[in-house]
Amino acid sequence: MKKILLTLSITIGTACALLAQEQKVFQINYQPIMQGSENNADEKHILVSVNKDVFRVSYSGNTQIEIYDKKTLNSYSLDPDSKNYFLLYSDADGGSNYASLPLTYIQGQEKTIAGYRCKLAEIAVSAEMAEFNGEKSIKVWYSEEIPKIYWSQLDYLQILPGAPLLISYAGNGFEAKSVEIKNLANNLFV
Repeated sequence: MKKILLTLSITIGTACALLAQEQKVFQINYQPIMQGSENNADEKHILVSVNKDVFRVSYSGNTQIEIYDKKTLNSYSLDPDSKNYFLLYSDADGGSNYASLPLTYIQGQEKTIAGYRCKLAEIAVSAEMAEFNGEKSIKVWYSEEIPKIYWSQLDYLQILPGAPLLISYAGNGFEAKSVEIKNLANNLFV
């Protein structure tokens, strides 16, 4: 009986230790949208893993990884091949001020993307950009069911209350093709 209890205790302890080394994240697979071309599932994509504390961005065909810690407000670029990293930027000192961007939430506009209910927001662009591309705003469909994400190339998205699942401007952008909830190892975020 003691052996059974001891074995059971060790098994439960090991399972708890293993679970503590993982975290639950939303894993979003974005694919590019390019005006005038058919979007192919085998094309390059962006893979984002996000929870309330951290997110990780990786690009197909590129070994660089970006990790953003929402608690410290620091973003790091990692190069797994050379085992180097550097601080991309820090918002801890006030950082970027996107609160003044001309953002409009479009009431009554909803659609489902990758299984998640999304709302529409539009971010006005400069007059020069609008004249050049013929569009006055960036359209962003976002879901409040997924923690907000933004990375170096799209850091202005931090003004949204959720994760963007479709970003488009002048016929180009990114769309989430899938969103999965996964348990990933903690060492993927450090």
